[in-house]
Amino acid sequence: MRRQDDLRHSDGCQNAWSVRLLLFAWRALLLATAAVWICGCGPLDPVRMAERAVADYARRVIGPADSYRVHIDRRGTSLRRGKISRLVVEGVRVRSSAGLVVNRAEAELYDVQVDVKSRNVVSVGRSMVVGEVLEEDANAYVAQRSDVLRRARFEFLEDRMAVIVEPQVVGLTVPIRLEGQPRLGEEGEILFEADMLRVARLNVPRFLVRLIERRINPVFRVDELGLPLVLDDVRVEQGKMIACGRLDVEKLPVK
Repeated sequence: MRRQDDLRHSDGCQNAWSVRLLLFAWRALLLATAAVWICGCGPLDPVRMAERAVADYARRVIGPADSYRVHIDRRGTSLRRGKISRLVVEGVRVRSSAGLVVNRAEAELYDVQVDVKSRNVVSVGRSMVVGEVLEEDANAYVAQRSDVLRRARFEFLEDRMAVIVEPQVVGLTVPIRLEGQPRLGEEGEILFEADMLRVARLNVPRFLVRLIERRINPVFRVDELGLPLVLDDVRVEQGKMIACGRLDVEKLPVK
């Protein structure tokens, strides 16, 4: 009889310890979850979640890429109030719906205000956007366009660019190479402008130069990237073209 009482007492102790262990584990889980939210680490971190949401938005609006890297500065940021002090989005090998591949793109936004309910961007204090297109990607893009001259291709040189075309004149194919500069056109266009001094030395008829410019331009259109950008500068370096501008927040697509 005494042995049975001892066994009951032992079982009761084990049950009590089991309950205590469960309570301890539950409290530890709550503390760990709180630490994740407070310290800003782990999958439940709201800043990390916001960064992933921005990357998903970029994939939907701009297009797929080899990678999107998003960084939100924590200092001065309050996601509860929809305020982001600084947001950086970097894309590598971004493929637009128009078929243009942007080798590297970076957008840096300051003082971003987001509507918490709709999650739409309301305002941006300042923004900087830089995009880089490689020569081979530009030529692949031009090759698929039906509105340009036959066998047109680009060369991006240091401080200038060249357009090589093979138009047919009186039934004959005439290879022509024109050098010039990229310039900004209206409504986010990047145009090629031939250097007429160089053209004069090549003895190419002026009407043919103008025909080539009309057929090759615009070289690129910003609206093909899916983002409302205002271009401020465009230049060429060896093997690549670089365009700089800023974001037009009022025309941002809502998705």
